[in-house]
Amino acid sequence: MDQGSHAEQTHTTASVPVSQGTPAATITCRARSVLLGRLAIVREMLSTMESVTFAGQRHIMAKIVAFFEDLIANECASASGRARFLLAHLVHQLSCESRRPFPDAHAFQNHATDLLSMVD
Repeated sequence: MDQGSHAEQTHTTASVPVSQGTPAATITCRARSVLLGRLAIVREMLSTMESVTFAGQRHIMAKIVAFFEDLIANECASASGRARFLLAHLVHQLSCESRRPFPDAHAFQNHATDLLSMVD
């Protein structure tokens, strides 16, 4: 394959469903690839939460909350009202947990995993 045809392939804009529950919400293949990479990073961050201090947990939690807030505002804009409400509610739960002086890392991980399964 020559570089010209490779460059053409990376600019494909065919749409794919964001999730099975919201088939109307579509993003480009390239954006989907970026999203999957970001979701993998969030999973990795979640896996380290048990091994860091409370301050470290709160830092990781804040980063994950910001990721999901951005995701809902931008990538899930065409999702149904009910789906967006549910996503926003789960992100709110994450946000509340992350602001606690001594957050429950296990509860946060459970809620974040639920969110990941909804958008993956």
